[in-house]
Amino acid sequence: MPVIPGGRELRQMIEIAMQDRAPEMHARLSKNGLLKQEIENRVLIAREAHEMASSRSRSTIQANPDPVFLVQAAKMNRAYQESWSQALELAIDFPREESDLEETE
Repeated sequence: MPVIPGGRELRQMIEIAMQDRAPEMHARLSKNGLLKQEIENRVLIAREAHEMASSRSRSTIQANPDPVFLVQAAKMNRAYQESWSQALELAIDFPREESDLEETE
């Protein structure tokens, strides 16, 4: 089962993803002193997206409870994990870079 990242881990994941997926963006933000703020913005986006998704899932599951406690707990856990996956995908969705656009032309 995937581990839900804490604050420091989430920041590291976002920065590593940016270095890997958008190195020009990472270099530009770092050079301009804006990297930390961009990472913090993406942490907030991830946390808000997770909260909204998990709240929706919780409401849906609670509206249709399973009589078997372990099944209900498994559904809640799966929904929680899926909401984090979606939130992380959103946080590391970087714009295409110039070099990416040149390669496709």
